[in-house]
Amino acid sequence: MMLLKKRILLLLLAFLTTKVVKSQFPAMDSIKKEISSATNSQQKLQAIQALLKFRNSLQGDTILFYSKIATNLAEKLNDKKQLRWAIYYQLTGSLAKGITDSIISAINNTTLLTFNKKEDATLYYKIQLLHANVLNRINERVKALELQLKILDEAERDNDVVAQAYISNYTGATYYNLGQLNTARSFWFKALQLAQQQTHTELIEIEAVIYSNLCLYYGAFANTKPPKEMKDSLLMFINKSVAYSRQHNIYWILAGSLSIRGSYNGYKGNIELAENDFKEALEIRSKIGDPLYVSNDLINLAQFYYTTKQYSKCIEVLQRVLHINATNHIIESNNHSLSLLSAAYKATGDYKSYSQTLEQFITAADSAGRINAAEKIAEIQTRYEVQKKEVLIAKQQLDLFKQNVILIGGTFVLFLATIIGIYSFRRYKKKQKIKLETVLLEEKRQSEAAVKEAQETERKRIAAELHDNLGVQATAILHNTTLVQPTDDINIAAVNNLKKTAKEMLINLRETLWAMKNTDVTAIELWLRIINFMKQMGRHYTTIDFKIEGDPPADFILSSNKALNTVLIIQEAVNNAVKHAFTADIIATSKINANSWNITITDNGRGFNFKATQKKAYDSYGLGNMQERAAASGITLSITSEAEKGTVVTLLL
Repeated sequence: MMLLKKRILLLLLAFLTTKVVKSQFPAMDSIKKEISSATNSQQKLQAIQALLKFRNSLQGDTILFYSKIATNLAEKLNDKKQLRWAIYYQLTGSLAKGITDSIISAINNTTLLTFNKKEDATLYYKIQLLHANVLNRINERVKALELQLKILDEAERDNDVVAQAYISNYTGATYYNLGQLNTARSFWFKALQLAQQQTHTELIEIEAVIYSNLCLYYGAFANTKPPKEMKDSLLMFINKSVAYSRQHNIYWILAGSLSIRGSYNGYKGNIELAENDFKEALEIRSKIGDPLYVSNDLINLAQFYYTTKQYSKCIEVLQRVLHINATNHIIESNNHSLSLLSAAYKATGDYKSYSQTLEQFITAADSAGRINAAEKIAEIQTRYEVQKKEVLIAKQQLDLFKQNVILIGGTFVLFLATIIGIYSFRRYKKKQKIKLETVLLEEKRQSEAAVKEAQETERKRIAAELHDNLGVQATAILHNTTLVQPTDDINIAAVNNLKKTAKEMLINLRETLWAMKNTDVTAIELWLRIINFMKQMGRHYTTIDFKIEGDPPADFILSSNKALNTVLIIQEAVNNAVKHAFTADIIATSKINANSWNITITDNGRGFNFKATQKKAYDSYGLGNMQERAAASGITLSITSEAEKGTVVTLLL
């Protein structure tokens, strides 16, 4: 009965959605009538091209349907210009359906689309922006930004105000996606100023887009206690975006603006207003059908449900988002969806789903600058399994108690046996001695296992505490330094020092967490850690050639403390070479001896006087730290250096 009611409700909702949205598209309905009543190919083609200008408010299938008709008509009329536009609209239809794989290839390899810009500058810039849009959707944002800045320079040279407004707006969006919020805002205001200079019809739509984008900028500070003027700006641009897009029938922006206003109303506690905005936004979006924007609007709705503590609804909406993303190959919004979904699971106490979802989020996220994904997963799994481990430890303690009782009883029986008779006692004592030794050995084994497991649990707990406290705080410091706008050299130096300190904290924390994963570490694991570090340094310092030579011993085991200090000494040595040696090459070499393992860090830089440096300052170049770490872990450390020939740091493990 409940299932039947649910199906009836869904059918009714679908019917109402179709009715409501259809009434909101009068301009497009009018053009469709013109297409149907056209008496010749030229009239029909012109009417279709007019309809396709509303492509952002049309479903992908609808765009493809009409653009294919336009292609056939343009070919029939031998109109190359209209044929190019028809092909362009076909590509936008594919993008609206989430099909990105073939668009860039089509742009680069379709002969008709490699025309001279002077033939049709408007289409030229639209094709280039489409290219950049695809790059953004496949997370190639740096390439997208490079292309956008290139064509913005062209548009400025051509004094093409319309193109400048469009490109500036989309460039701002790319900066926003890259986390450069203030740069994004400056581009959007530049685009708004350009759009308001002229009365070109295409600038009406871009102005609506800019209002919507500025809502995103001011909305990004909604949860950070922004000043009143920033809150006022957010509300002003939300209302302006909704009113402006509604006035000019720009439905795709209207849907996004309503979704943003729904989030704002939810944040302010106006639940009924928020639900009305979300309902209207999703009704419009269901008619338009671009899966990326449907996904984004649903994420806003899920965020509203999360903010209002409607966690089950939040989870249901986000599962729908992930299905849409998987079906349409959308990766742009997956990270946000998985992060919010894991938070919703955590809020409901479903730690198993929370762990699984967070594992998906870590796998999907860019690993650069983050703590190792496997460590994050281990931390969450530790939380989920901690209760089971506590129960297991309690059971082991009970078993130990029972074994002690048995031992005492056995001793008492042995005592009674001595009274019965020497002969029986000796035989019994011999048997009991064997049994007692076995019991004691097993007891010792189980006791050691229990202690080891308890230590492992404590190690993981400490690792989780370090990550949740120090890791989050250091990340917050690093993030906040990017938001600070220093006004003089002293402040710039202070901010840079903070940023450097936060980065060093995260690096040291990452290595510490890695070492704390296990009691012991293999030489292979340690060497892979060194290789990854050298590769990372190579990406940052491209003028230096970082080399790896040799292989680690196969069966060499180190304690976690010794492995950690080895990695930190090597990192200190490499950083010293980068900062002070002015070297062209840095080489990490592994040599295997009979019972030892040698690791050397060699550079061909300017070298230094090691003894004089030690006398001058014990901690110069971090030498004191390196020697203290080596001494604490039983590592034999030697440092040799010769002027203009370089430095060799050797670790004997």
